[in-house]
Amino acid sequence: MITNCHQHNRRLLSGFLKTINRVYRRYLHEEGVRVRFAPSPTGYLHIGGLRTALYNYLFARQHKDGKFIVRIEDTDQSRLVPSANRRLIKTLEWAGIRPDESPAVGGDYGPYTQSERLHYYKKYAEQLVSEGRAYRCFCSQRRLGLLKMQQTRNNEVQRYDNRCRHLSESEVREKMLARTPYVIRLVLKSEQMSYKDALVGEMNINLKDYEGDPVLLKSDGFATYHLANVVDDHLMGITHVIRGKEWMSSLPKHFHLYQSLGWQPPQFYHVPLLMNMDGKKLSKRHDAVFVEEYIKRGYTPSALLNFVASCSGGFPQDTFPVVLPDHRELLEHMAENFNLPKLSQHDGKLNFAKLDEFSFELTRSVLTSDDSELKHEIVAQLKEMIKANFEESYIFTEFSDEACDDHLKSILETLKDRVVKLNDLVSQEFAFLWCRPTDYDLEHSKELVKFLKEFIKFVNNTTDWDDEFDATARKLIKKYSNKQLPLWKVMRLMLAGVENGVPVIDLVKILGKTETVRRLETVYNDVMEMDRMTRA
Repeated sequence: MITNCHQHNRRLLSGFLKTINRVYRRYLHEEGVRVRFAPSPTGYLHIGGLRTALYNYLFARQHKDGKFIVRIEDTDQSRLVPSANRRLIKTLEWAGIRPDESPAVGGDYGPYTQSERLHYYKKYAEQLVSEGRAYRCFCSQRRLGLLKMQQTRNNEVQRYDNRCRHLSESEVREKMLARTPYVIRLVLKSEQMSYKDALVGEMNINLKDYEGDPVLLKSDGFATYHLANVVDDHLMGITHVIRGKEWMSSLPKHFHLYQSLGWQPPQFYHVPLLMNMDGKKLSKRHDAVFVEEYIKRGYTPSALLNFVASCSGGFPQDTFPVVLPDHRELLEHMAENFNLPKLSQHDGKLNFAKLDEFSFELTRSVLTSDDSELKHEIVAQLKEMIKANFEESYIFTEFSDEACDDHLKSILETLKDRVVKLNDLVSQEFAFLWCRPTDYDLEHSKELVKFLKEFIKFVNNTTDWDDEFDATARKLIKKYSNKQLPLWKVMRLMLAGVENGVPVIDLVKILGKTETVRRLETVYNDVMEMDRMTRA
């Protein structure tokens, strides 16, 4: 028992000395900027969270020895989703936003998950109680519920009435001996206090006018957001807090906590929110709000980073999208140009049509690049997509590896002005590229046979896909087309297996001379075979 006590005391002393050393180094400026992104593991990464993480990451990279930390805030145990913390970090890494310290990476300031830091919160909550800046509250949930109902009936502000603040020492001791459950609440002073956000400026408030004494430590031993946030930011040496504007209402409480604990607060930047085009909060029901949704749809990190960075300023020298070959180069460029104080104070409206515009421009840039290594990488990506969606495609059975790569390069060059995302090429719209049509159900007719002969000969003799080709092709199709043989639809059926979709002349160009002739000759042979069978 004594040995355990000694070990416990040594751990406390060691932790205390480490904290003193960290704070000492911080104030001597031996450490650079330290910022953190602190998501709750309640699901997927929100697109607004991606932007907040991006701002923090860029700000850290702008400073020598700057550190970007990911801290998991899981104090609300009722909302936890298993494996969400790993998924959040994996999504950030997909975007190239890699933390210097995190639960996965580790670091000198861990643990980086709040549920593993409960001893810190209890220590500082008890310290505040011993100094008379906080107190134990024994009010039951039933009493708090009745208080809330009474305040609602009387049209009063719903807040705790601070009843337990006035308990005597003997009353507290009696309840403690009876093991009555309690929370620890912070004492709010009835006075004006000033607090500051670097974007908004200095503000003043009397917290007592708006709320009762807030809970710091819950009866289950878990800290509330406010205590855990302040304690962790201080112990981890956070110099700048860059977070969403929705947390602005918590700032006065946080300043009050810093004062109560005798700590210097970091600089705060509450960044504008992301809204839909109606100026309303993004809705999970109507809007794609999670980064994983965009990944599944095939958007690249560069497209999404450009998209979120284009809202709410902060890049006065840039016009979006910033087109660079790689999202890692994009992040380096953004870090050089990001200007945190230049962020707008107005919420940003997300125009999702812009994401497709950005993605189109970025995809086109990649497809027209002279970088042979990049082209090889894109062809490899496309090949994997085709295998995943059209495993039995003829391009894998009839072409050598080299011929297959050349064929894909030709298709990418032809479709560079049509593709928003690379995976568009494996959508049903472009399925004809990888699978030849087999069910066109065409009856024999002299006109169809004549047309096929003439059109095949015409394509075989073509050397350029120029305006003259377009005009002659249209002329030929028009010449043989009638009500019984609507050749524009029939041509799509023969080449792509569908009646509607890509324009016929474009289909021929996309497929190329060899594949177009092969498909039309297959139809010709099938039609002739059916005619022979009918005659027999």
